[in-house]
Amino acid sequence: MRKSRMTALILVFVLVLALALTACGQKEADQPGQGGSEADKVEQQGNDAGAKQIEQTRPIKILMAQAFEQPTMPYKEMPIPKEVMKRSGIEFEIEFVPVGDYDTKLNLYMAAGNPPDIFKKENFEFWKAQGAIIPLSDLIDQYGPNIKKMVLPEAWKYVKSEGEIYAIPKGQRPEPGNGGEVNGVLARWDWVEKLGFAEKAMSEDFDLDQYHDLIRAMTFDDPDGDGEDNTYGLGDRIDWNFGHIMGAFGLPLHRHGSYGWVKRGDQVVATHMTEEYKQALKLLSEWYAEGVIDPEFIITKGKDHKEKYSKGIIGTSGHHMWYVAKKNAVNQSLVSSFPDAELKMIMPPKGPEGHRGLERRKPGGGGSALISSKAPDPEVTMMLLDYVMSEEGANLVQFGFEGEDYTYDQENNKVNLLYDGQIQSAKGTARIVSVTDRRWVESEILEAISMTEKYTILNEFYGMVPAMGEYAELLKLVEETTIKVIVGQLPLEAVDDMQQRWLKNGGDKVTEQVNQEWKKLN
Repeated sequence: MRKSRMTALILVFVLVLALALTACGQKEADQPGQGGSEADKVEQQGNDAGAKQIEQTRPIKILMAQAFEQPTMPYKEMPIPKEVMKRSGIEFEIEFVPVGDYDTKLNLYMAAGNPPDIFKKENFEFWKAQGAIIPLSDLIDQYGPNIKKMVLPEAWKYVKSEGEIYAIPKGQRPEPGNGGEVNGVLARWDWVEKLGFAEKAMSEDFDLDQYHDLIRAMTFDDPDGDGEDNTYGLGDRIDWNFGHIMGAFGLPLHRHGSYGWVKRGDQVVATHMTEEYKQALKLLSEWYAEGVIDPEFIITKGKDHKEKYSKGIIGTSGHHMWYVAKKNAVNQSLVSSFPDAELKMIMPPKGPEGHRGLERRKPGGGGSALISSKAPDPEVTMMLLDYVMSEEGANLVQFGFEGEDYTYDQENNKVNLLYDGQIQSAKGTARIVSVTDRRWVESEILEAISMTEKYTILNEFYGMVPAMGEYAELLKLVEETTIKVIVGQLPLEAVDDMQQRWLKNGGDKVTEQVNQEWKKLN
């Protein structure tokens, strides 16, 4: 009798415990962004799978580029990585490397035969050819429900080879603004208004001639009112190559270090091989000779470019939208010196054939995650990648701890940050793969996106081919010729010579291989 009673009590206890756990799970599912939809159920299943204590051979080794200052503590003591390990049930080790040293460090590990289990690179084909990474299609199907939910369908074709997926692209939430392009034409709006160009600069009719009139006035009509000849209408960075001017000629040329490709008939050709490229350089060389372009663009990099704006030196550039935010450090520095200053995105100038805008970003681009062929636990590794792309995981690695670092406005689906600067600088990061989530951005950023996302130039091919590495010095030929023509050190005819030399010395092979890959994608 006692034995039967004890058995019954045990059964009742098990039932009560099961109900309590179910209620707890339901409570967690009702947190912001985790409703009862089928997609959310799939995501929760993925989270549950990641939370299981799975046997690991050793902690997963991750190499991450350090784009911002990290806390001065071991990564296991950093609050965010520590919490990711706790919630996912997966142990890992992160080595943070300065962005400029990332490739060197990765290559050293590869040469030593001791690669990280997870690393981020765009040119997965190179690492596939080395046998350094594994195919991921089956792993994603089994352990990546959140990955499949967050990655745009059109992004997968850029990480496939012979029908297999080899990399995890950047994800993107579905809200408006998350898919918007971030690059357009940034301008000192207070100068635009003062000089009488406010209506023109926001009009669909705004073309290269009107844009020239604006930057000329910004250069010579004393827009800051100090009586000094110390401003330029157009400034740029050496690694941006006047993308909005190239865009006005229909050319995708966003940054140096990579080629742009345009469709011509049934094939693609490199941007710098077109007649439109020559026309763009002709225009820029004329503007440079006139004095409306900041001559220091040839030595200007990221930090220098920020200072050009914050010190009130330049009026416009083809650039990203982030400076328009009131809390942005560049904007704050500018306003501290010039209280009436305002930064705003204006209409990209329209070119002779009606083109305008900057190069459209690669879907899912920005550093794809690869898994090493020497990773001892690929299934667990994929579970970790899936967790940081889940609702819970992505919020944690981007925003920190709810209630402590941010609050969530469920009615308006807004994330309100409770800190200044990068949360990662205080609490570390485990943002191994990113999910674009702009629910936190200010209204002026969303307004800027409404401008920048409308006008973009398509790049027909974003990838790498073997010949690009074999003939890497050809990029230097293109870039040096471009700069020297703009500043008047070479005549415009030098472009013709550059084009012929590029083809003769390996560009023909680059073009051939790119077209082979482009046809596979299309």
